[in-house]
Amino acid sequence: MGKSDAVAARFSSALSTYEEHARVQQEAADRLTDRLLTLRTAFGRVFEVGCGTGRWSRTLAARSKIDALWLNDLSPELALEARKRLPEAVREKTGLLPGDAERVVWPDGLDLVLAGSVLQWFSRPEVFFENLRRRLRPGGLAAVVTYGPENCREVKALTGRGLAYPDAEALVRFAAGFRVHHHSSEIRRERFASPRAVLRHLRATGVTGTHDGFRWTKESLLAFEETYRARFAAESGAEGVSLTYHPVTMLLEKTS
Repeated sequence: MGKSDAVAARFSSALSTYEEHARVQQEAADRLTDRLLTLRTAFGRVFEVGCGTGRWSRTLAARSKIDALWLNDLSPELALEARKRLPEAVREKTGLLPGDAERVVWPDGLDLVLAGSVLQWFSRPEVFFENLRRRLRPGGLAAVVTYGPENCREVKALTGRGLAYPDAEALVRFAAGFRVHHHSSEIRRERFASPRAVLRHLRATGVTGTHDGFRWTKESLLAFEETYRARFAAESGAEGVSLTYHPVTMLLEKTS
């Protein structure tokens, strides 16, 4: 199984648990939707990159007018399920473009691109912005939720494994030439009862937190739990341990 296949399999396995556990991801997308709808409430051609369960497209469809929608996900199973969950009126005008978003040919003349919690999975994030420049029409918008270097820092510190999140300077460089309507970065620390609960939470969102074929042994898991409790106890005297999220949101417009 290749790396892309393994990632697709993890997210497919989290189909029934993702929306319950991906609170930070969904709250960031919801806040960005509020900002997006202050600019426009009707969209012609919309493309969601890395749609997952399709919650963002469903939310937008309930609050705005969409003429045509395409859904992309690395997992064909997820893309199909995301379309099934759409309101019938939108589902009838929704196409599927499953596969690696770095290689899939995007639709042309797009009015809006949604990218929720997907950019950090690109091996070359600049490819995403190159596609925006080519495929958005002038005046087209892109709503992006991704994560900064502090994301899941506890797991990475103890395992030495994790995604390479783009820093703020890189994102600004990638977005050069776009009008930036909004750009924010937030540090959030979520509390969990135990280190093992952290791992269960990450798995429920399709993320292992370690990646690259990392395998736990009984000994390494016990050591991880002991060190996690010692180093990352919840703040303010609360019980349990913390996990850091670093959501970064951008709302961009193609100006020419």
